[in-house]
Amino acid sequence: MLRKAFITKSKFPVVRGVAALAVLLVLCYSASSARADSIQYTVNSGADSASIVFTAENGYLLAAVTNTSTSGVTQGMMVSGFSFNVDGTILNPTAFQEISGASISGLTKTTGAYSGGGTAFDYTSNITANTHWGDFSNSSKVVSLTALTGGQPNGMIIPNSGTTVNSFNSDFDPDLIGTIDFKLTDASLSTTTAISGDISNVNISFGTNPDATLTASVPSPTPEPGTLTLMGLGLAGLILVSRRRLIQA
Repeated sequence: MLRKAFITKSKFPVVRGVAALAVLLVLCYSASSARADSIQYTVNSGADSASIVFTAENGYLLAAVTNTSTSGVTQGMMVSGFSFNVDGTILNPTAFQEISGASISGLTKTTGAYSGGGTAFDYTSNITANTHWGDFSNSSKVVSLTALTGGQPNGMIIPNSGTTVNSFNSDFDPDLIGTIDFKLTDASLSTTTAISGDISNVNISFGTNPDATLTASVPSPTPEPGTLTLMGLGLAGLILVSRRRLIQA
């Protein structure tokens, strides 16, 4: 009788616990799948270091470019362009529609440490005139953009913080600082479009010639700590409830 009573009292909390866990997993999966699909590429070679995070958004592909170098800032390590291959079936950017981020003037005319700063900008027209970035191309499934659009280069991307080791030619001024967002029109995309297998051969250019063009590393999915945290809290709660039920039984 005691065994039967224990089973009768304990089996329903366990069932409810399992059901609660199933609901939690479904919610976590839904939250994860609702996020835009992102892929991060990185390159690190001496003073040249940068990352690009590609994200599928509604109607466009977002490329978030960051100069991650920790070396002294010179014109040779500024990010001046990038390119990547698309498969042409899911991804097929057709235009360079917007650029946003921050720009800073006068920094590379001096020598010394700096951190942050700059003036926020967001351009949807006259992009090349305002930032020097342009020459968008999507030829033979190779998409490319550059700040080297003619004349003395400027608008290249520098790290959010660092040290300028020598003063530059004033014609390189202003610079773009921190993470710069490039939006490339692609009407076929939405936040639920999976792009993981559709971007390859990512190259990032540095310097004014450019001085170097380096191939970024194999992509890895952007981690989703929010989903993992929810699952961890849910499991911990389930264990606590089940343990309390058993003690009461």
